[in-house]
Amino acid sequence: MQKEKLQIVSIFRFGHKKRGLFQCPQIEQVMEELSPRCREIFTMSRFEGLKNREIADQLGISVKVVEKHITKALAVFRTHFKTGRASALLLLWLIAMA
Repeated sequence: MQKEKLQIVSIFRFGHKKRGLFQCPQIEQVMEELSPRCREIFTMSRFEGLKNREIADQLGISVKVVEKHITKALAVFRTHFKTGRASALLLLWLIAMA
């Protein structure tokens, strides 16, 4: 449990892929399970801080498609992180990043 808490602290501290977010094996594993497009959209939303409209404009897709991919990614994260306090914190953080 202590190692898991440290990983959560690391995620909060670094919070962005370029600064080591995916060094957390659990995050990396879940991200690899997403389709490339879903992973791209989820990264833009949660880790780069872009709004759904900005993502849609950049990728030339509708906001509804962006929302669909984010919802799908969050469902995969929920499935993987449904146990443990630190996992719950991570999941809440991912959801709150909207």
